[in-house]
Amino acid sequence: MSIILAVLLFFAADWWDLAGMKALLGDDAPSSRLLGYDRGPNPRDPDYSFLAANTKSGRRYLVLVKQPKVLITFAGNEETHSIKLNPPVPYKPVSSIDLAGVRFEHYVILFHTETTMARSTFFGVEAGGTLKYLVVGLVPGTWEIWRNGFLEDPEGVVNKESGILYFEGPPGNYYLKRLY
Repeated sequence: MSIILAVLLFFAADWWDLAGMKALLGDDAPSSRLLGYDRGPNPRDPDYSFLAANTKSGRRYLVLVKQPKVLITFAGNEETHSIKLNPPVPYKPVSSIDLAGVRFEHYVILFHTETTMARSTFFGVEAGGTLKYLVVGLVPGTWEIWRNGFLEDPEGVVNKESGILYFEGPPGNYYLKRLY
């Protein structure tokens, strides 16, 4: 991705639009197959924009968050994968058996690493205030969100367009389970 494109996208009023997200695929954009796109729970003033695509170099997920404007790129699968942040910001890795991701600022972004979508998963995050969680690669439907053994939300929603579960909450040990 060119520096000019990144700067234009980050400062554009509609930084979250589909065309802009596709452009971030760079040379892979023309031959890519779109798997999913999402602008979060408030599409008029999104907190993030998400794009999933199969490209000639493999599966890629892009998450562009609003504040601070950072692009998180996940490429790969359960055997080999990489996560990059652009621009580079301090972060901590977060992972579990089938998730890989990062925690930075007030975000936790997690990607399901297996080739199929998850029906349940778990992860843990330590210390800090309220965080915004994006868990990518989940089966669409209604999900329960459990934290530290207690049901926090019985009606989390993963839509079919993105496969993302978005929620806010404190740090802890989370278990996510699809109901239907």
